[in-house]
Amino acid sequence: MTRVSDMNARFAGLAARLLELTELLRSADETFWLRFMSHGLEQVQARRLSGATYVLGCYGGAETFSDFALTAPHAGRNLRLNELRNDIFRLANAIAADSAQIR
Repeated sequence: MTRVSDMNARFAGLAARLLELTELLRSADETFWLRFMSHGLEQVQARRLSGATYVLGCYGGAETFSDFALTAPHAGRNLRLNELRNDIFRLANAIAADSAQIR
């Protein structure tokens, strides 16, 4: 059974990664995904399950965040983008999966 402290740690980790992602997107002048991830970040910071599920909704399928890549002159930061994308997906998925266990 997942403990509340574990869930809080996951939310904190997800918020930290989303904050780093939004900073990366802002510095690359990427406004489309910045709006989505900023909205998700606000919900995650409030420890709402809807924030994790909102972020997960940005993944999967064609032309989603899963396919997004930075373009020149920011393309050199795609490795970090991929690391953040993977961490964010993993944490959001863990929160969504474990949320039913905390009641």
